[in-house]
Amino acid sequence: MSDPTDDFAAEDFAAMFEASVKAKRVEKEKEREIVKRFAENKSGPEDVAGYAQRRLTDPNIPAIQDVYSQDKAQKRLEEIDGELKGIDQEKKTAAKASAKAETKLAELKAAQAELERIILESKKTQVDAIKKAGLRPTARIHFQSVIEEESTGVGALSTLQRGYRADACFIPEPTSGKMIRSQVGVIWFRLKVRGFPVHVFEAGAGSNAIMAAYHLVHALEKLEIAWNERAKADRHFKEVNHPINFNPGIIKGGDWASSVPAWCDVDCRIAVLPGWSISECQKEILACVSAAARDHRFLSNNPPQVEWSGFLSEGYELVNSAAPEAAFAKAHQAVYGGAVEHRAFTALTDTRFYGLNYNIPSLCFGATGAAMHGFNEYVELDSLRQSTKATALFIAEWCGVEKV
Repeated sequence: MSDPTDDFAAEDFAAMFEASVKAKRVEKEKEREIVKRFAENKSGPEDVAGYAQRRLTDPNIPAIQDVYSQDKAQKRLEEIDGELKGIDQEKKTAAKASAKAETKLAELKAAQAELERIILESKKTQVDAIKKAGLRPTARIHFQSVIEEESTGVGALSTLQRGYRADACFIPEPTSGKMIRSQVGVIWFRLKVRGFPVHVFEAGAGSNAIMAAYHLVHALEKLEIAWNERAKADRHFKEVNHPINFNPGIIKGGDWASSVPAWCDVDCRIAVLPGWSISECQKEILACVSAAARDHRFLSNNPPQVEWSGFLSEGYELVNSAAPEAAFAKAHQAVYGGAVEHRAFTALTDTRFYGLNYNIPSLCFGATGAAMHGFNEYVELDSLRQSTKATALFIAEWCGVEKV
């Protein structure tokens, strides 16, 4: 876990702000010196040139004709004195604010350090707890901390491609204390839409690529509805409300607010259920986009492109896993005091690589969390400690232990 403020602390912000206020005061004092000479009728050509140069860098100060005469210059002097007092007050306020910011930053860093400590302990203590009990596992354990679970999952896949194998895999995703029985797969794709640019005063003569992209998005929403109807026949997802989620997640387009946009790219994500063919789902997406384009004035003659831009991942159902599940059930009973609850998950995890591609039963169970991929994403620390205990007991049960 990295902290973007590590190399740029609150005192750095305070120093920057203080320097900015100081520079502002210096420039204001220079202006005052020139205006004072105007008021005293002691100015020369260099003052006129200097004032003109200042106005080039600060267009908010009055024009020279509004300060050149003695009476106007005197009035402007009074205004400048007031502005200088404001700058001094701004400096005091900034100092107080930076002090508060520094205190808050220290609190955040302390909280982050505590969270990192707890997370690190949760990783360590699963095996350390066994060691502290005077025991050690009698089987090999691979602890794999991998990158790229969010965009492709190639981190986990690379460990398998390098030859690492096991009799079971355990992934501690935050699952709210439930075992993932079935999970969706995911397809990422990009809609590339082109328009016809014209000046906005004659917008009707062009074709707006952004609005055309919306036309395609609305069509794909209908495909989402159809796929959710199909999901009602799935034995795990039939009880889940709206398991198939289509998300137009990134949109980029246009070059100028007063030009009808000539292009628009929309990055999308849609889920698929276990057992659904990725290639067949791709064909349905293409057919949906093609049909929508034929129903559009401009796109019918200028069809959009669809690029497959990341995930092409099948859904995964936990099967052929009776032995590791039985071992985990004992651990769960000891910690949670009941039978394991199961969950059909509307996101994907790396379990699919182990189970689908390498026939390694892959259990996914972990702490309670919320706001995933949103503001204030978190896990509840008590549940993290609890799931860590269950994981440690699962390791002991599954691998077996012996006295050190």
